[in-house]
Amino acid sequence: MALAFELGRLSVRTTTADGVRTTRKRTHSFLAICLAMHAGSVQGQQRASLSPVNDSHEISFQLREGYLIVVEGRIGNLSQLKCVIDTGATHSVVSQRIVQKLQLPRQPGHVFKFGRYALVEWAIFPEVQIGPINVRDAKMVVDGQPSDIPADIDAIIGLDLLARTSGFLIDYSASVISFRKASQSTALTCLTAQVMVQGHLVNLVADTGMHGFLLYDSVRQRFPHLKLKIEKTVRIGQLQAKQVKVSGVRLGSRESEALFFLIAQPSQAILADVDGYFGMDTLNARMIEFDFETRHLRWE
Repeated sequence: MALAFELGRLSVRTTTADGVRTTRKRTHSFLAICLAMHAGSVQGQQRASLSPVNDSHEISFQLREGYLIVVEGRIGNLSQLKCVIDTGATHSVVSQRIVQKLQLPRQPGHVFKFGRYALVEWAIFPEVQIGPINVRDAKMVVDGQPSDIPADIDAIIGLDLLARTSGFLIDYSASVISFRKASQSTALTCLTAQVMVQGHLVNLVADTGMHGFLLYDSVRQRFPHLKLKIEKTVRIGQLQAKQVKVSGVRLGSRESEALFFLIAQPSQAILADVDGYFGMDTLNARMIEFDFETRHLRWE
C-alpha cells in the first residue's frame, strides 16, 4: 500500500474580511538549516553567495500568490503543461484531464492525508519531464478532488521526482529555478528544519507548496507555557484551523512575530516527530537552495 503525506496548496477562507499574511523580517545573513528525512537540526553556515553550480539546468518559473512556483513540464506527448514544485508532497499528483487525454488505465490505492487514509487512483505515465528530470513509467496519483489542484494546473511535482536531482536553487529575483545534476532517486519522506518558538524547538517541514506557518496543536501540550494569541477561526480546505499570532519565532538569525495556522495533530502520525510546516514565503528570501546531498536549506 502506497503512502503519501502531503500538505500544500492551502486554500484559506477566513471568517472575516481581512486577508491572511505572515509577519516576518528579512534575514540578511547567509544561513543553512540541516534537512533530514524525518527530523533535522539547526546548523549555521556562512556563505559568500548563492549561485547555480556549473552542472545545473535552469528553467524559468511563474510565482503565483507570492509562494507557488509554477514551471512548464511534459507528460507523455503533452507539452507546455503547468506544474507546481512542491517539496511538501511525497508523491506527485496529476490532473484527471491529463490522464483522460492520455487514455491511461488507473489502479486503486491509498494515501495518508490530514490524519486519515483516503482512497486514490494511481496511473503509470509513459514519461514525465521537468527540466533535467526525465522519468519513464512514472507512477503518480491521479487528482481525485477538484480542490486539490487549481483549475489551470496540470500536475504537482513532489519529492518522488524532485529527489531524482541532487537539489535545486530558486532565484526569486530572476524567476529561475536551477536544478542540480541528476542523482539516484532518494526515498525522501519530507525535509524538515528546527524552528525556535519562544525558546522551544519545533520540527517543521520545508514546503514550497504552502503559504505561511502551520502548527499542530499537540505542540501546546508539549510546551504548555507557549503564548499564542488566537485571532479567529479559518478554513483550510476541509479542515478547521485557528489563526494565532506567535511572538518569539526564530527561523535563522532574526526573531520576529508571525501568524500560524493551528490544526489538530493527525490521529495516525506517520511522521511522529513533525510539528507542522513552513512555506518559503516566511523566509522573505531572494534565493533559496535545497541541497538533497548534504541535507541543507540555504537562503539569502
